[in-house]
Amino acid sequence: MFWLQDKLALKEEDIGAACFYDPVSVTTKSLLLAKFLGCNPIILCGVDLAYTDNLRYIPGIVAAADNEAVKDPHSVVITTKEGLLTNVGWLREKEAISKFAAQFKNCRFINATEKGLHIAGLAKRPLKTLKRQLQKTYRLEEH
Repeated sequence: MFWLQDKLALKEEDIGAACFYDPVSVTTKSLLLAKFLGCNPIILCGVDLAYTDNLRYIPGIVAAADNEAVKDPHSVVITTKEGLLTNVGWLREKEAISKFAAQFKNCRFINATEKGLHIAGLAKRPLKTLKRQLQKTYRLEEH
């Protein structure tokens, strides 16, 4: 994002960074960038904001022995009313994403993540169905 700001001589307010003063994450930065670039719809995939299956990451990212939710050194693990394991930071991020989507009624926000926290204001759709709906064919010679 900083590279783009530098190359286009943009200020943070040009991109809308004020929408996400806190929490700032890869996801919230990506949402800002997608909206700035005119993406519509914006589809979230893999944003479960939870320790799905009691894991910090999908299998293979870190050693299995270090992948349990209770071994997350950066967070206090909590359980939601629905029985999902998450942390306070992710709960705050969920609310921030929901507020961000509410600000832009002219843009569709879709959550294609199978499990995890529900994010209000985002349609929930399986990725498999979205692939079929969003596929377009373009003739390269015409562009």
